[in-house]
Amino acid sequence: SNQAAPPPAPPPPPPPPPANAIFRIQPQMTKHEVKEYLTKIYNLPVVHVRTQNYLGKRMKIIGKRKIAYAKRPDYKKAFVTFDGTLADTGMGSQVDGLPGQQQEEEGEEQQQQIEA
Repeated sequence: SNQAAPPPAPPPPPPPPPANAIFRIQPQMTKHEVKEYLTKIYNLPVVHVRTQNYLGKRMKIIGKRKIAYAKRPDYKKAFVTFDGTLADTGMGSQVDGLPGQQQEEEGEEQQQQIEA
């Protein structure tokens, strides 16, 4: 009865992280409106929405006779988490089948920008 116990089984791999996306939205949109928009129009399983407000970039335009000040419009970003049925492919914003895409570096989280 001096037999060694079998080695413990390796732990199961962790589940893949839920898919998430970042959208640029209009500043007056609320989290509830973003969730309702994505679920009703695109049938996406939205679990959680976080938002951040951004001030538009201020610029100084130097002309020959005077200096003009300008500002880009303010915007809001919505960070949307989907449920486990949507797996994060890790492709960044490269999703096959979408028209008008440019090559971007891999390893970014899935980003899609829409003007709602």
